[in-house]
Amino acid sequence: LSKVVTYNLVEKIIVNSKKSLDCTKNFCFNKTKIKLLYNPTLKKINKFKKRKNNKIFLSVGRLCKQKNQILLINSFSNFLKNKNNYKLIILGDGPDKIKLLTLIKKLKMTKNIKIRKWTSNLTNYYKKSSVFILTSFYEGMPNALIEALNYNIPSIATDVSGVSDLLVNGKGGAILKNFNEKDLENKLDHVTKNYRLYLEKTKISKKNLFRFKVQIASKKYLNYLNYEQ
Repeated sequence: LSKVVTYNLVEKIIVNSKKSLDCTKNFCFNKTKIKLLYNPTLKKINKFKKRKNNKIFLSVGRLCKQKNQILLINSFSNFLKNKNNYKLIILGDGPDKIKLLTLIKKLKMTKNIKIRKWTSNLTNYYKKSSVFILTSFYEGMPNALIEALNYNIPSIATDVSGVSDLLVNGKGGAILKNFNEKDLENKLDHVTKNYRLYLEKTKISKKNLFRFKVQIASKKYLNYLNYEQ
């Protein structure tokens, strides 16, 4: 009810993904005042360099229910039964840290799954990782996925807001349509067995990252808000 009242009283509404756009339209009578504008996130687009499979999976995000790392840990644990030379690094801090560490210990995965403390400089982690995984229940626009694609990392993500924009409806990466552990396990297996294919898919996503460059995205914001340049 609050959304119906608020959204219809304001003059302009900015959303940052196609899924958010479709959702917001459900609350507005005048749909023309809704504008899709992508986040001004990237200072530059990294030059493409061919990657090799270092067998390191990476997930970045706050350790909380929203990010759904329990799904990731359980699926990765099952995936490792036939591929125990892979590693998973989860970067972040948050209220679920103890719960996640306990689960990792229970599954006897302490050698293969590591939780690292959040750092503002993630460059080395992105450069060394082979596959990026996002398992969130919901997002606005997942900035960590934007960064992963900017470092040419083949990516798997749940079908939350912003993911289809970034992974080009599945042409630029693997999209998990539900929150099923077996489905994610299968995606992990498929990406690793077809790594060159997913490197090519990542190039497709990378070509669309210009939409998130600060110079381009911020200009669109200013134009929409009718400010002088």
